Amino acid sequence: ASRGGVLYKKGVRLNLSPEYTAGANVEYSFPVFGDKDIRIYTSANYTSESAVRGVTNGRTIVVESDELLLGRAGVSLDADRWSAGLFVDNFTDENGAAQRATGLPRSFDTRLRPRTTGIQFDYRY
Repeated sequence: ASRGGVLYKKGVRLNLSPEYTAGANVEYSFPVFGDKDIRIYTSANYTSESAVRGVTNGRTIVVESDELLLGRAGVSLDADRWSAGLFVDNFTDENGAAQRATGLPRSFDTRLRPRTTGIQFDYRY
């Protein structure tokens, strides 16, 4: 219980709502092998810090996340009903905390998945 304290003063953002977010992507494709295309793409998403406010033992606690910049890139061979490609998620290997654990050690923070590379196959029916 807040015991009559004010958790959110006027103008304070709600829990987990960053002040700024932005995203950008670039994609280029060109024909190869008749009806197939090579597609090259990259994207980036930025999220500013966000806070979580709560009450613990009658005290207001504010815990802030890190600001995050995530990138993805890839290349694929696309046909009418299928595509096959390679991708890299989190190519900068961002290690920020998307959410901090209130009152717990940093090892309990919600962290981003580290740089991940993979192969992706899609079939559309």
